[in-house]
Amino acid sequence: SHKMEGIKELVEEKGARIEYLPPYSPDFNPIEMMWSVIKAFVRLYCTRGMAALEKLVEIGLYLIETSSFSNWFAKCCYCDS
Repeated sequence: SHKMEGIKELVEEKGARIEYLPPYSPDFNPIEMMWSVIKAFVRLYCTRGMAALEKLVEIGLYLIETSSFSNWFAKCCYCDS
């Protein structure tokens, strides 16, 4: 792709490599794991209305432990936990 011209060389000069993924790869996307937790939390309280939904998502995000994010990235092979 024309957008990638020169990028591969720059990455390799820094000692890294580019890993290509399929267009849709939820197993390699930590945000999919986060939304799974948020959806489960929202289902527990089964409320109606956009304002309540927004508040539940906000609370759910607040309740996620910081270590969960590191674990999700490790599970997706982005870094070591």
